[in-house]
Amino acid sequence: MSKRRALLFFGVAVSIGAVFSITNISIARPNAQHILKTCAGENTPPNSAKRDCYAREFESIALAQGPEVAFQLLGEVQKQDRAALGCHLIAHGIGRGTFERDPGNWRNHLNSLTQTCSYGAVHGVIEKYVATLPQGNLTKEVLPTICGLNPRGD
Repeated sequence: MSKRRALLFFGVAVSIGAVFSITNISIARPNAQHILKTCAGENTPPNSAKRDCYAREFESIALAQGPEVAFQLLGEVQKQDRAALGCHLIAHGIGRGTFERDPGNWRNHLNSLTQTCSYGAVHGVIEKYVATLPQGNLTKEVLPTICGLNPRGD
C-alpha cells in the first residue's frame, strides 16, 4: 500500500508541476501582440519613439529569455508592423539585454549573435561592454581585445 501511495503522490506532484510549468511559460513569455500593444501609442514621426519602445521591450525579452526568443518575436512583430522592419536600433536593445543576461560571456555573443538587422545586436553588446569600462571609454588599448583570440571572419 505504501508503494502505491508513493506512486500516486509522485503522479500528482508531476501533474501539478506540469500545470505550473505550462502556466509560467504562457504568462512569462510576451507575445507579438503584447509588444505591438505596448508600443502602439508611440507613433511620433519618424517612428523614433516607437523604435525606442520596441528596443526597450526587446531588451527586456533578451535579458529574461535570451536573444533567440527576442529575435523570433521581432520577426513576428515585423510581419504586423512595418515600422519594425528598420530594426538595427531595435536589435541594439536585444544586444544590451543579451549582455545583461550574461556579461561574462560578452565576447562569445559577438561571434554568436545573428547578423540580422545590420549587426545591431552585436553593437548593443559592445555598447553595454563599453559602459562597464573606466569612465565608459573605449581606449586604443582596449579596442584590439574586443574581438578576442579567434574572431569570426565575416
